[in-house]
Amino acid sequence: MPVYHPRQWTPDIPGEEYHGPLDGVRPKDYPETYKYLLELRCVMTIGERLYQRTVDKYKICDACFLAIPAENQEEFSIVVPHSLVHKDSVHDQTKCSFCYKPVVKVRPASDCRGCIEEYLHTDHEYLNDGWGAPVYARWIRE
Repeated sequence: MPVYHPRQWTPDIPGEEYHGPLDGVRPKDYPETYKYLLELRCVMTIGERLYQRTVDKYKICDACFLAIPAENQEEFSIVVPHSLVHKDSVHDQTKCSFCYKPVVKVRPASDCRGCIEEYLHTDHEYLNDGWGAPVYARWIRE
């Protein structure tokens, strides 16, 4: 079933046919087919680098990360700037856990071309387990 993105574009790939979500169908118009996609969210960091504590999933901004002692910085990993996640994994994690500054923008994955592409290639069990799938331009990786 084809998928849709409001800012459609067709990449110029000489000698290749492109098979992506570009043929004008909107996921919200086909809930029986795209039910799982409608449960996913596009998560993008706002501006600066974002860190997540591996133990309890706290997210902190770059300024707060630099303010904590160096030995505690090892507990954090860098968050990918654009991810596809299940709506149950997002919770209320849009602000820095220390200074409460907004650090993440969340929107429906069905509104994001990159997330739709990643959805087509990601194992649903991986997302159900609470993990996020990093979203990169698929044509760059291939």
